[in-house]
Amino acid sequence: MADADPRAESPPETRTRLILRGATGIPEPTPQLVVCDDRGVFIGRVDFGWRALRVALEYQGDHHRVDKVQWRRDAVRATRLAGAGWVLLPITAHDLFVDPRGFVLRVREALARRARELGVLSA
Repeated sequence: MADADPRAESPPETRTRLILRGATGIPEPTPQLVVCDDRGVFIGRVDFGWRALRVALEYQGDHHRVDKVQWRRDAVRATRLAGAGWVLLPITAHDLFVDPRGFVLRVREALARRARELGVLSA
């Protein structure tokens, strides 16, 4: 119960948070982070994000792939996030259940790259 977070909207989000929490060198992301553009216009809410680095993680279940409406909505939001300077990293079941080490490595590398790009010392 100590690891419970009421902001989690799915079991994969909880698993993502717990994997990242156990990873060395990755600061804890903010769950359900609201993202706005530079004018304050709402872009969306991401599953996890590091605001200072403008990096977001989004779990992509199968419905994101097979539901045309969801797929289009995701594509538009991803484009808007990129336009606002955000890097969006998708997460799949494979990342969480088959290759969590690879997932952690990709997140660690993305955060380090963005920190260098933006001149941010820590997230």
